[in-house]
Amino acid sequence: MQRRIATWNSGYEEDGSVPKPVRLWQQAVHMPGIYDLEVDTSVLSSEECAALIRQRLEEGLLPSAFQRLEV
Repeated sequence: MQRRIATWNSGYEEDGSVPKPVRLWQQAVHMPGIYDLEVDTSVLSSEECAALIRQRLEEGLLPSAFQRLEV
């Protein structure tokens, strides 16, 4: 929500709740919740996220989320 406010000057509803379109989007983009790597962009900088992604790639771990989603 902080990024939304900073970017679009639009945030919480008057009652303090998260707007319905935002809630629906947050639910939809994380369904079914299968990931190869998770980074928390609310606490990590873009550089830290990139470093974690690079580390994952350098470790040579094969991605499997899409294969698991196919089932």
